[in-house]
Amino acid sequence: MSIRMCAALMGVSMMTAPAALAQSVGDPVIDTFVCTFVDGPVSVTYEANRAANEAGGRLLHTYSRIFNGFALRVSDKAIDRLVERNPMIMGCSQAVYVGLPDAGAAARGAPKPDNGGGKPDNGGGGKPGGGGGSDQTVPWGVARVGSGTPNGNAAWVVDTGVDVDNPDLNLVGSAEFLTAETFGGNANSVDDLNGHGTHVAGTIAAIDNTVGVVGVAPGAPVHSVRVLDSVGVAPDSDVAAGLDFVAANALPGDVVNLSLTADQGSTILDTGVQALAEGGVYVVMAAGNSGVNVDTSSVSPAYNNGSNLFTVSAIDKRSNLASFSNYGASVDYAEPGVRILSLAPGGGTTNKDGTSMAAPHLSGILLVTGGSVGADGQVKRDKDGIAEPVGVLP
Repeated sequence: MSIRMCAALMGVSMMTAPAALAQSVGDPVIDTFVCTFVDGPVSVTYEANRAANEAGGRLLHTYSRIFNGFALRVSDKAIDRLVERNPMIMGCSQAVYVGLPDAGAAARGAPKPDNGGGKPDNGGGGKPGGGGGSDQTVPWGVARVGSGTPNGNAAWVVDTGVDVDNPDLNLVGSAEFLTAETFGGNANSVDDLNGHGTHVAGTIAAIDNTVGVVGVAPGAPVHSVRVLDSVGVAPDSDVAAGLDFVAANALPGDVVNLSLTADQGSTILDTGVQALAEGGVYVVMAAGNSGVNVDTSSVSPAYNNGSNLFTVSAIDKRSNLASFSNYGASVDYAEPGVRILSLAPGGGTTNKDGTSMAAPHLSGILLVTGGSVGADGQVKRDKDGIAEPVGVLP
């Protein structure tokens, strides 16, 4: 399935000022609200358009899978009147910015992982795990957790996009949900303008061939769902639209990789991951890079627990908890997350650090086993006295 959706097709207009570039995770999105309908049958598209016209606002997104509702750009006064006068609306909350775990850590003033920074290299480095040709590298993280034959299910990378022309990925679909009013020229493109999503996809499913790297589930189908700007930030209303799209198209046994975080005030992500998990989709979430025990109380969606929900912390080559990695009761597995080599947009490879890099190792494992995760020891120097297992292929 090849899906290419852009903001123009979703009925939003192009603006030139990418206002979100100066925003931090947790900041409110000015004049943007997410509204939910009352319980019971509802024609979401009809009622959302009627509400937007009534309020004199601009409809940004509709949601019908993770919940029944819509996102609207309108003034504070107009949204208050709308909620008061429209009996179909349960309530509306202001959208907030979410982003990459690195963006969240920077917003809190915490140590920021090294994310490469320099030019991508061109692979090389030998073949520690075997397989592929002389120009293909098996990253140490993949060698640690293992690499196996995909089971036929797909990976949904909800991120900054995935390089659409990368020959080392089996990219079967791309969709984009950024709001053009907020992001200007950074919207209307399904391509990865940051590099984060491509790196994540490579760890999950880079093809075992003669170039680049090999992933944990090499060649598994990858769907790119671009919900973050080129700097890795977006309103949670945009991310929710991406999750709603995944809920409408993913099959039970598929894996959703969420290497992004929000403050606890963004309950919209909680609702999204819970709905996906209830539908039989595995949801893998980065614990975050604040370096403190915040994942159980302050970082969404990492603090969510339940069937089909997995939160992942990061370790180094010696299985030590990475200095930047969050930890806590909601963490299920620790995975490699320091100096992880993976794909870069435009070809070649690059190293990145973070729980963002750890999570896709577990996503790949689930795409090989269909839900089973083995253990190869436990995380060392864990800070809460609960040493999670290092997840590997059984």
